Amino acid sequence: RLVEQQSQDVDVEQILMEAEEELTNMTALEIDDKVDAPSELAKLGYDEVERRFLRFKEIKELHKGVLPLDGLTTGFDNLNHLTLGYKPGDLIILGAQTGHGKTAYALHTAKAVAVDSGKSLLYLNTEMSREQVALRWGSILSGIEHDRIRSGDINETELSIIFNGYSRLRESGFYSYPCPNLTPEKTISIARKFKAQKNIEMMIIDYVGRMEKSDPKLAEWQILEQIVKTQKILAQNLKIVVMCLVQLNSDGTLQGAKRMKNECDLMLKLMPIPREELEENEDLKNYKNPNYYIIIEKNRDGRSGVRIPITFDKERQILKDAERIQ
Repeated sequence: RLVEQQSQDVDVEQILMEAEEELTNMTALEIDDKVDAPSELAKLGYDEVERRFLRFKEIKELHKGVLPLDGLTTGFDNLNHLTLGYKPGDLIILGAQTGHGKTAYALHTAKAVAVDSGKSLLYLNTEMSREQVALRWGSILSGIEHDRIRSGDINETELSIIFNGYSRLRESGFYSYPCPNLTPEKTISIARKFKAQKNIEMMIIDYVGRMEKSDPKLAEWQILEQIVKTQKILAQNLKIVVMCLVQLNSDGTLQGAKRMKNECDLMLKLMPIPREELEENEDLKNYKNPNYYIIIEKNRDGRSGVRIPITFDKERQILKDAERIQ
């Protein structure tokens, strides 16, 4: 048709516009084949609110007010209250500076989801060897200093405690996939495989800055934006949670953060609390040993701009909610 009309001196731009319109008409309903009428959406909202009301009431009566989550636990009570958990289809971005807990946060999440809750989780690691990941788990699950475990400077009692920790790991849903040459395309095939074979409910990428560039001409923030978009689509298609770890600049900023924030459902930063703030902030004095904040930069389903004080024990690679002083 295009050749025919071109031969008749028809405007090419007009032909392209007509062709595009025809294609749009053909595919419009294929993209979103379900359109909600007002009555359907209202009924969905009513049913959903009623379901949540009844669930919360039941839990409050039977389980002493334990917070009902919409998805997977975050591993932090305060973060659970603000997010209601990591939900299927969610893309979470966690940013931290070099040496300030990206991997510790990832494995803390994995412990809460895969070890404590028994859910299947895939951990894509671009930096560490299998041995390094295994040794980190030894410290996290035993509470014994990581450096001592690495050097072997432990006694027989501690060895037994560490072995008990590995027994918990053995029975968990944690799957670790070391992949130094990770690409966005590879994450898709790996995630689909583990969804089909292990029914994973969450995937953590540690970290996206180490993923191979698809185009060397692109700037770092452009590459990160592409990766984030890919992972959001993947999370929605597989109905899993995807967490991407990113590296912050020395001033705590992230290049291209605005674009990435648009794509994600939850953007978090793990930041050390400055010494001056620890000394001057009266609210922090109500907590026992707070040394880091989880900062909620974006929360699609709740409040943003919130700083949650936590305690990060670097020697044991353990994170927890900062304990309030009674």
